[in-house]
Amino acid sequence: MKFKRERFVDVIDEALPLIEQHFREVDAQQDLGLDIDFERYKELDDNGTVRIYTVRTPENELAAYACFFVNYNLHYKTKLSALQDVLYVKPEHRGFGYLFIDRCDKELKAEGVTLVLHAVTE
Repeated sequence: MKFKRERFVDVIDEALPLIEQHFREVDAQQDLGLDIDFERYKELDDNGTVRIYTVRTPENELAAYACFFVNYNLHYKTKLSALQDVLYVKPEHRGFGYLFIDRCDKELKAEGVTLVLHAVTE
């Protein structure tokens, strides 16, 4: 498996089926439907606020993705923080999630992030 940082525009078409699968699997608001603001994600990626990390199989198939919003913390204005937006590992590739999260944290910290906040959906 290969860990990689990618741009939103380069991964979104391939990620969309996984995003829909992720939504069906965990979203409690199924009745609202999936309505992603793709333009906003692209804008945030263009201005450097979004970090998208992926894991790919040896055949270059997308196996997992994680998205973080990176910005200065409103409570600690000199501290760069990252807020996990989404994280998904395809069911057939599960078992390395903790390694994926650890690698994301290390990558974020290497670029100066001092606080990483993760979210869990039940």
